[in-house]
Formats: sequence, structure tokens, C-alpha cells
Amino acid sequence: MTAPTLNEHLGRRAHTDRAFWCLEPDGGQLHVLKRATMAQTPFDQFLQETTYRDREPGKHLDRDTLYGLYTSWCCVSGKEPQTEHDFWAAMRERLGAGEFLHMKKCPAVADYILASYPALV
Repeated sequence: MTAPTLNEHLGRRAHTDRAFWCLEPDGGQLHVLKRATMAQTPFDQFLQETTYRDREPGKHLDRDTLYGLYTSWCCVSGKEPQTEHDFWAAMRERLGAGEFLHMKKCPAVADYILASYPALV
């Protein structure tokens, strides 16, 4: 009998959150010793708080809207915005091919919409 893979042992959740697992082999079995959450960057927080991912294109965020939403999120959350170059480098690391981002309902989205469409106010 072969030892289970990490994916089999931990299940699908191992790939859905930003965490790492300390494992110890024991007689062909993997035992989870400890789960430690990796520090989230402001870019991770931004994506988590303002967007959700989907594989269906629909009305997804374009580049200008995504960066505008990021600057609104920085303003609302009191974070210093990074350069546009750093933002896109971080997004390339975090977004997979074929993934589309959509806006969540949150204060940063409201701020972005009001700033982008002042005639609504």
C-alpha cells in the first residue's frame, strides 16, 4: 500500500487557502502536526475583501476597474497604494489562467462606484 498524497490526506482545502502544513511520515501515513497560516499581504486582503473568482466570464472586472477598485480599497482601508507595476506583478502571481474576478458588495466597491460615476450622487 502506498502512502496517501498530500491532496488525498488533507483534501481539497489544502489548495484553497494560503496555509502550509507540517507533516511527518509515520509507517507510510502522513500525520498533520500543525497548520500555520501564512501572513497575508495587502494584495491578498484586497482580493479577499473585494472580489470573488469564477471561471465564467460574465461581467468580470477589466484591468482599469480592478486597479481602480484597488485604489478605492486602499483609501477605505487606510493602506498606502503600491505602484501600478507592483500591483500587476502581484495579480499575476495570484490569478490563474481562465479565472475571472467579480466585485463583492463591500465599502471599497461603493467608494469605487461613487468615485467613478459622480452623476449618481
